[in-house]
Amino acid sequence: MLRNVAGSVFRACRIAHQRCLGGGLNALFIGQDHATQQQLQGLRAVSHAEATNMYVREALNELKYPERMQKMLITPAREMSVELVLHKENGEIEVYNGYRVQHNNSRGPFKGGLRYHPDVDIDDVRSLASLMTWKTAVMDIPFGGAKGGVTVDPKNLTERELEKLTRKLVVAVKEIIGVYEDIPAPDMNTDARVMAWFFDEYSKLKGFSPGAVTGKGFGNVGAWAGEILTEMGGRVIAVSDASGCVQDEKGLNIKALRAHMSKGSKLAEFPEGAKAPANTLLETPCDVLIPAALGGVITAENAGRLQCRVVVEAANAPVMPDGDQVLRDRDIIVLPDIYANGGGVTVSFFEWVQNLQNFKWEEADVNRRLDRKMTDAFQGMWDIHQARKIPLRTAAFALALEKVTQAEVHRGFD
Repeated sequence: MLRNVAGSVFRACRIAHQRCLGGGLNALFIGQDHATQQQLQGLRAVSHAEATNMYVREALNELKYPERMQKMLITPAREMSVELVLHKENGEIEVYNGYRVQHNNSRGPFKGGLRYHPDVDIDDVRSLASLMTWKTAVMDIPFGGAKGGVTVDPKNLTERELEKLTRKLVVAVKEIIGVYEDIPAPDMNTDARVMAWFFDEYSKLKGFSPGAVTGKGFGNVGAWAGEILTEMGGRVIAVSDASGCVQDEKGLNIKALRAHMSKGSKLAEFPEGAKAPANTLLETPCDVLIPAALGGVITAENAGRLQCRVVVEAANAPVMPDGDQVLRDRDIIVLPDIYANGGGVTVSFFEWVQNLQNFKWEEADVNRRLDRKMTDAFQGMWDIHQARKIPLRTAAFALALEKVTQAEVHRGFD
């Protein structure tokens, strides 16, 4: 399923390049974000949630929504914080903070990933839950928006400890999740294995429930996107992670690079290509820049130094509002995250439907349906962009807000 998700990133690149620039893709660029959340704090003027709400309010004002409607659409339906006590194998006792934010379910059950990361906090989760609401609406799939997380570095836990922590989380949130209530999925540092533990524990508590989670996730989306981009004629000329940056103007051998990384080797140790510090990646000349991991990496401080024509937000919220304004002033096109990485939740919806049916689709069916969803969603966003003469990001949020508002009004407010 990851291949299908990454394929949607390529479709986003291709459509945007053809519509906005009128040409084919030449050199391409995958950005595996290199900064830690702590390093990024100094670059941000606003929090994650505030940044998301700024984008939402821009679209709300474009639509001329009254303040009372704005507050309803921005405010999450529910926020839960839990403490997870873990007795570790070395005898120590640790307490981890867990969160689940359910933003809006007017169009269907809450849907959103579960991430394990040492920098997870309620603000981060609140922002991502909101983005899921607008993402599912842009993609026109019958889900609402939610997100969850635990403040933990999985590298510091054994596999057994990670399993125990996951099962404790399920017990803590069991009353607010479920097949038709809220369906978690993998996210940063979680995978199909974590979802299997989640499903098993939930089934013990509530009965066999294959539709309670979906198993595909966004892990390695940059790597998959890079491989598919090269297969389809693009050139990936630079990749970075925390260890450094690898560049090759003629195009990197992505399959070889992925094989190198799968052995646990560092990116900076890859024998091919020129090496450079990780922080030089964003300034590499390219046609398309694809930030594919952490959010908040493009700000007013560095947006003026980007040398690309299009930014495709494969990560969630990689461009902060102040950076977005700089890109607009420079006429750099931004394909927003609530469209560009919307293939992930779309394929999650397909998986959820298959779980409910207890019937597996063919991969060709998934690809065909995903391609249709990506194309239709782009057309809806593009039509608003053209009609109102507003940025693609504002157009995407406007499209989503109109759909969510319509559902809210039809369902009533009591």
